[in-house]
Amino acid sequence: MTGDTTARVAEPLFELAGISEGYDRHEVEIFLEDVLAELEGELPNPALAQRIHEVMFTPVRFRRGYVMTAVDEALDELEVLASQGRPDA
Repeated sequence: MTGDTTARVAEPLFELAGISEGYDRHEVEIFLEDVLAELEGELPNPALAQRIHEVMFTPVRFRRGYVMTAVDEALDELEVLASQGRPDA
């Protein structure tokens, strides 16, 4: 992800896992909706960064979930944003 981190995850369009395990789509979407709302507030936000770091989603196998690595990479970038703030701020 680049500078458009919040724009990209505002509508989670992560690749869907095929036959492999993925993250529960509903859990990911609800969590990201909440995180994005908090990112509109004051940054840096160490508590939010910790929450992002510690989140765990239910893996799904018999329904299509989001590719885990794609979600994890987005969360890593959001954690940096929450812990360090926006570079242009």
